[in-house]
Amino acid sequence: MGQLNQNSIKKIMDKVSKEVDTVNLEVSFVPNVKNLNNKVSKEKVLGKRYIDIDGFDVLYTKENLVIISETEIKFPESCSEMFQGVTLKSINFNGVDTTSVYDMTKMFEASYIVRGIKFTRDFITDRVTDFGWMFHKHIEDDGTVFDLSDFDTKSAKYMDGMFDTFRGKLKGACLGDNFITKNVTNMDMMFKECYFYDGFTLGDKFDTRNLESFKRVIDSCHARGNISLGGNFYTISKGKYLKPKYLSFIDEYENYSIDIGNTS
Repeated sequence: MGQLNQNSIKKIMDKVSKEVDTVNLEVSFVPNVKNLNNKVSKEKVLGKRYIDIDGFDVLYTKENLVIISETEIKFPESCSEMFQGVTLKSINFNGVDTTSVYDMTKMFEASYIVRGIKFTRDFITDRVTDFGWMFHKHIEDDGTVFDLSDFDTKSAKYMDGMFDTFRGKLKGACLGDNFITKNVTNMDMMFKECYFYDGFTLGDKFDTRNLESFKRVIDSCHARGNISLGGNFYTISKGKYLKPKYLSFIDEYENYSIDIGNTS
């Protein structure tokens, strides 16, 4: 079974970036390939470059990079900083195995993914306890709608800084029906300086009643239309009051409204 980790990704990016501009690369994963040697040979004949990194076969052109394995492509228990700082056109996580992952801190911090990240149903998050700073300073182009609808966060305890200074399009129900926060204790700066687009909602599974720390959770944010923080966004948690300065928006647009949830 092949396990892909932070060092593997760094080696791949360091090698490939010397030959191609990674901002044009669409990254994908292909596990469980039979007759792998034959496949690699054929692809090389078709003009694709080839490298072997930590037991993975990596084929790439100026526009595509494919990570191939004879077995499953399993992510380690800790994916902290795994794609930190990478620059790519897109990345599609179809075919990966993340069932053992419990730590995704800073996984995409300061990364630039032009056309966005495709989180498929293979990208399983139901064991993850720490999402802290996962998308901190992550950038996607304006035309891309960020989509976490397949995320299951029922085990999450930490979401501090998860979207701090995130530069992507948070719109509609992009967090999905299983973005559950009832066990989360820390949301410090979770959405600091984010852009919320028309129709954005945290949904009713976003529950703040067990928070122990929520400093600047929504601070200096931009509302581009009508948004809702959901019915379970309580401004009092364990006897602590979420001060108004920690729910601050920068008024850039005339036509917008904000439903701040439950103030009891």
